[in-house]
Amino acid sequence: MQNVPRSWWLFSYLLAGCSFESAAHAADWERPALLDGPGSPKQELRQRGIVFDGWLTQFYQGVVAGDGDREWQYGGKGDLIVTFDGGKIGFWKGLYVNVHQEWLFSEDANNQGDGSLFPVNTAMGFPRLGGYDHDTSIVVTQAFGEQFSVSIGKFNVLDIAAKTPLMGGGGLDTFMNTALAAPISGVTPPYIVGGIATLKTQPAIFTLMVYDPRKAQDWDVVEHPFEEGTTTSLSITVPTKVAGLTGYYGVRGVYSSLDGLNLDNIPQLILPPADGAAVEADLNKDSYWYVSANMQQYLYQDPNNPALGWGAIRGSRYFRW
Repeated sequence: MQNVPRSWWLFSYLLAGCSFESAAHAADWERPALLDGPGSPKQELRQRGIVFDGWLTQFYQGVVAGDGDREWQYGGKGDLIVTFDGGKIGFWKGLYVNVHQEWLFSEDANNQGDGSLFPVNTAMGFPRLGGYDHDTSIVVTQAFGEQFSVSIGKFNVLDIAAKTPLMGGGGLDTFMNTALAAPISGVTPPYIVGGIATLKTQPAIFTLMVYDPRKAQDWDVVEHPFEEGTTTSLSITVPTKVAGLTGYYGVRGVYSSLDGLNLDNIPQLILPPADGAAVEADLNKDSYWYVSANMQQYLYQDPNNPALGWGAIRGSRYFRW
């Protein structure tokens, strides 16, 4: 196990303190974290248009059966998310700037040689599988009422997947394996530069994405976007109620003008170097398109918090180059 810098331990203690709640005094004060609640620093900042959240998640994970390295690995991930509300800090209503800084330290169990094709630990897989132990995403959003919004910037796609009902959590809550936590499409890298427009109507939600098909962990992609092509995605999601339980049914179509598919842009796939090169040699084609359909249906929802529950997930995909 690698030595963890002292600053990480200090960060750990601070975040542990932020998540501490005394059961003995719960009747005196109820708050989700020590620094949150009536009169707290977080509430004062929130009223001034600055919302911040921080987490430190630690993992100890290893292979218990079958092939692979049986030495267990310890590591962790720190996340700091800050959102600025332009309407409250002196700009204009509907403007939001979101900054997500993430760090990884020590080891993870995603490359244990056990034959896994997808990362078994999504949270520790990114941004590390792209060659980095830290990453910064910045997104600027302009909301035009509650129905329509436009966002541009560098996106952490895992943040988007984390909001998905049933599957969501970004590897920190619910599922850890990428196959469930952030299903691989092959057409959307985990970090992208581009724009997203969302229109909420009755009965459907329309989402249009235009982005650089290359992974945005490479700074050259951020400085020179769309030099090798553009990917356009349109998805339609229909929220429904079945026997009083929430469900989501949707379709998505994607077209990319990128010449060939570079597997480096899909670090979710853990392929041996030789196999990866062989597969990529067959993907050197002009442009590609992709169609998928999916459903998520709650079979049980907590009466006090409908976002909590369990249900069924189903998806199908069709790829063509």
